[in-house]
Amino acid sequence: MKKQTERDRRKHTRYSLNASVNYKVRSLPSPRKMIRLLDTMRRAKGKDVSKGGMRFTSTQLLLPGTVIELAAPPSEHLQSRKLKARVVWIREVAPDKYQVGVKFA
Repeated sequence: MKKQTERDRRKHTRYSLNASVNYKVRSLPSPRKMIRLLDTMRRAKGKDVSKGGMRFTSTQLLLPGTVIELAAPPSEHLQSRKLKARVVWIREVAPDKYQVGVKFA
């Protein structure tokens, strides 16, 4: 049986995104651990976007399940300026630098 690749599992086409995005943590899976993050706007670097979600680079460690509000400038592939999203995965790519995958709510 052929192993399914990440690209094969995607529901939506990903488009490259080279833009700054801002996000604000709206709810946490474990509030006691990260309560200081709530309602503070943070800057991140968008990497790619699809109809279903986005990948961005951040210096903040976000836990899977965290709900955020994204604010991004409109682009060819991103129409809404404010979007709610849930963190589905996070990967450390360097000390204090993380790639974050979110699914739009």
